[in-house]
Amino acid sequence: PMEPLGGDKLFRLLTGETDQSLRCGKEVTGKVVRNGDFGSRVKLEGNIPGFVPLRNLADGHVEAAEEVVSVGQVVMAVITEVKKDHMCVDLSLRKEDIRKLPSTWDRPESLPPLDGHFDRGAALRIEAERQKEREARLEALELTLGGTKISGDGVDGGPDGGKKKRSGRITRRACAHPAFRNAKNDEVDKELKEGGEALVGEALVRPSNKLADSLALHWMVRPGAIKIFEVTEEDKDTDASIGNKLKIKNEVYGSIDEILGRFIAPMNDRVEEVIHHRKFADKLEDDLDEILKRQKKATPSGIFYNMCWNEQYPGYVSLRFIMSQTPRNHPISITPEGYGWGKKIYKNLDLLLNDFKKNPRGVSSSSSSQSQTTGRTSSSLAQSSRAGGGESSSRPSRWGAKSSTAGTASVAPSVSTYGSAAATAASASTLTSVPTSVGGGSSRGGRWGAPAGGPRGGPGGGGYNQPPPPSMPPPPARYGQAPPSGP
Repeated sequence: PMEPLGGDKLFRLLTGETDQSLRCGKEVTGKVVRNGDFGSRVKLEGNIPGFVPLRNLADGHVEAAEEVVSVGQVVMAVITEVKKDHMCVDLSLRKEDIRKLPSTWDRPESLPPLDGHFDRGAALRIEAERQKEREARLEALELTLGGTKISGDGVDGGPDGGKKKRSGRITRRACAHPAFRNAKNDEVDKELKEGGEALVGEALVRPSNKLADSLALHWMVRPGAIKIFEVTEEDKDTDASIGNKLKIKNEVYGSIDEILGRFIAPMNDRVEEVIHHRKFADKLEDDLDEILKRQKKATPSGIFYNMCWNEQYPGYVSLRFIMSQTPRNHPISITPEGYGWGKKIYKNLDLLLNDFKKNPRGVSSSSSSQSQTTGRTSSSLAQSSRAGGGESSSRPSRWGAKSSTAGTASVAPSVSTYGSAAATAASASTLTSVPTSVGGGSSRGGRWGAPAGGPRGGPGGGGYNQPPPPSMPPPPARYGQAPPSGP
């Protein structure tokens, strides 16, 4: 007859765990899912249920589980018992249990006995080194719980209701996210590179070694190329917790999952677009330059370009082109919003390449600043022209151009027969408007130009109805009167 499943075999089939991987004295990380009258229920990695009895939540007396942990909080605990018949494990957050050496816990009977030549002295030395790491995790556990109940004294730590102040030091994080690693930079890079093609486009997060409130995001762009982004943590509860707000440059995210969905996933789509673009060549930069040189040699009048990965900066595309004899390149950045060339972001590569074809050398800062200066100068000239009552200097009077030049040089005025220059001088000295019958009502003058002393220019009137210098003589006595009819 078929043997019924139960005990060790059933537990191993349902959970995938054995006495070697899940045993008493092992430290595990889990998330609190519910607080009850008798303790807290925790879900471990692999969805294995765990339970922390009320007596094991802290070294001191605990009235309710909410005093120590809250729902959704990630905690580090030590296994005190594996209940295979109930498919769960008992956990402890007490300092006394966490500080116990692994050799002091009961060894499972299913494991083979220790060899007679086992070096117990070496094992004790290794345990002493691990004890230091355990103390550091214990300190992080105190910061995670945010109170002094775990210390065993049962006394509040201060006026803030027992909440321990943050130390501001770089420490390990109590995070159970599958993409988080409490590891160093080289270890995370090694894990991604060893994964090969299977991990292309994946991202891992680790604590940054620069700041206490900072994380490092490792994104594998292509095999062997990893780009690292700095993630700033804001609104942190403790040193060991993950910030409630995660900030990359100027964008704010609420969790690691949101970073993977809104930041990493769009950039993976950009990478796919680059790889499948008609102008992309999966070659080294030097090899692509040789191809461009051969194309230029075959057709000297043409401008050839292609794209490949930037070897020096991961996550950048190298847009390489040749116009004369030497190949040149533009770095193209990949962002969640699109592709960056200079200070402009393009939604797709075709739009970027269209701008590149219009100006292969790129927009220089000097030309743009020069155009801005030219624009400001033209604007100021136009304002001055409007303020003087005239129009543009590009349309001078046909007859008064030379006289206007002489007038700007402050040459002595020559009064005309009908007193046009005198009328203009009078308008400047008496601050009154010039009569229409004398100066002409329009600043444009006649089609053939104004008289030599009229408002359109001349020695007496200044250029384009501009007032004359203050040294002009007063108007004559016959100013404003009709000319004599006699000879």
